[in-house]
Amino acid sequence: MSGGGNIDPLSLIKRFSDEEKSLSSELFLAPYVPGAKIRVKVQSVVYELEVVDAGPLSRQGGFGLFQMTQPGKVRLVEVASRNQVDAYLKLLPRITLVLIGEFDHHWWGVQANPSDSRFKLAEPVPIGLADRVTAMEQVYARFDGSSFWYHAANRRRDPMIARHLREAMDTAVAPTEVRVSGAAPSELLAYRIVYADRFPNQNIQRPRTDLERLRDALTHAGARLDAYWAQGNDVMRVRYVIDGHTHSADVRINDLTVVSAGVCLSGRDRDFDLTSLVGVMRELHDRGGADHDDEYD
Repeated sequence: MSGGGNIDPLSLIKRFSDEEKSLSSELFLAPYVPGAKIRVKVQSVVYELEVVDAGPLSRQGGFGLFQMTQPGKVRLVEVASRNQVDAYLKLLPRITLVLIGEFDHHWWGVQANPSDSRFKLAEPVPIGLADRVTAMEQVYARFDGSSFWYHAANRRRDPMIARHLREAMDTAVAPTEVRVSGAAPSELLAYRIVYADRFPNQNIQRPRTDLERLRDALTHAGARLDAYWAQGNDVMRVRYVIDGHTHSADVRINDLTVVSAGVCLSGRDRDFDLTSLVGVMRELHDRGGADHDDEYD
């Protein structure tokens, strides 16, 4: 057979045979999950191989150096070192995930940064070989084309955020009532998924919009929302009216804690949320200490 895009099947068979012979004479590093096959990619061809002797990886799994014993079968030669595992994983694209929980012997996670154009994960994904992790934690995983493998915890993320979310879950705080400063939308989504699984008989309401949350917070304090707009970095500028006086403040989108009150509060701005700020501003008005129409740049 010749010409165009035609491929000689005999040449293809010989190529695969040669590659398999080459593979049988080498050690290769791969992740192993007990009971599953390992996958090895050689010159764009993916081989699925049965592990006939996993040695110390037979119970918990892990990364190992394997060698082919016969066509389609391999054995563990030795457990891979931490440096070897790191070198292997760093060859693969990285994604940050928020852990949900452990189901069917796998930890599952949701994408922490939906704006990452390399991955578009509409649903939670299993993470292979996750070790010493906890729910709501952000972790790095590596994708080999078919599976996500745990690499490390995201040390840049404040661990108190995940801890406060777990504490809220332990006390059955409804997703619509969770107030954890700094929590990202993906972390709150993970919370909703875990809550729905843990408390299946609860009626989980849809998340309130930013408009509803701002309006409710201000109305509760006797003020009126006039306008709002995003400032970036999860901060929102809110313009509101108290007894005819217009004020503006910067608040965090997630929990409406105050970033900047718009007036001098002696550095205590962050001690308040939007609702309590209204009470402070009203008291300042009563004392004659706050100007109205204090829109700021």
